[in-house]
Amino acid sequence: MENSLSITALVISVIALLASLAHGGLEGRRQHIREIEQFYLTRYWELQDQAPVEALRGTGPAKPASQLQIDTHPVQIVDDQQGGEINVSRLALLYLRMCDDEVHTRHRGMISDATWQEWLAAMQTQVTRWPVADEWEAVKARSSEEGFADLHRALRKHGPAYEQTDPCKWRGCVRYWRGLRRNPSRAPLRPPPAHSAGQWPDD
Repeated sequence: MENSLSITALVISVIALLASLAHGGLEGRRQHIREIEQFYLTRYWELQDQAPVEALRGTGPAKPASQLQIDTHPVQIVDDQQGGEINVSRLALLYLRMCDDEVHTRHRGMISDATWQEWLAAMQTQVTRWPVADEWEAVKARSSEEGFADLHRALRKHGPAYEQTDPCKWRGCVRYWRGLRRNPSRAPLRPPPAHSAGQWPDD
């Protein structure tokens, strides 16, 4: 009887230890993801702090539609009352580079599901607003993707609307254990609904 109780206690202790280790590992992965996301948020606000007021308002100089189809255009310099002369073309390209890197980081499973949904929506909005819109149209008009391959895949359109793309290929149960979502998926074995097979190359 005592032997049986000892074995039961040992089994319970081992299970508790394994559960504690699993939970600690999960929290560690979530913390790592939060740190990565915070890095990008800090970078985003650094770029925003340098932007002219017209960019913050989402307005800007109107340009003829024909100019949006060329593969190069003059650098846009604006005079801001507080910032002086600002190279908005450079700011817009730095933003697009950051977005492209964010897409790649999500592809590697290091940005959470909730954050990705917010950031994708923000990217889809920003590429329609000056000055990012001008630079994005110029990038798309070039013969090569000029280093923006991941962003091109993320910003796909279905008719006039953008698709809800997701470069992370992991299924629901894996996403949970890698710290990308707070709860297990209702359909843990199904692939992500917004993921198109073959669109995202393997690392």
